[in-house]
Amino acid sequence: MMVAIAGAGKVGLVLGGALKRAGNDVVFGVRTPDTDRPEQMSILAAVGQADAVILAVPFGAVADVAAAAGGLAGKV
Repeated sequence: MMVAIAGAGKVGLVLGGALKRAGNDVVFGVRTPDTDRPEQMSILAAVGQADAVILAVPFGAVADVAAAAGGLAGKV
């Protein structure tokens, strides 16, 4: 399964590691992707290729992340 994690902070990285160990493909959607990290991409690109999306951002950032992901319409 392809899982997109919005957020690459401590929580997102721990979740991503666990999901990878369980055999899933994981990408991280971030505001400004690091070109040296191929698993990082824009939030919209990450959500667009995922079977499941996990929000690993502070509560106050959820609305901004949802907007950056195209509203997450069709992913519910």
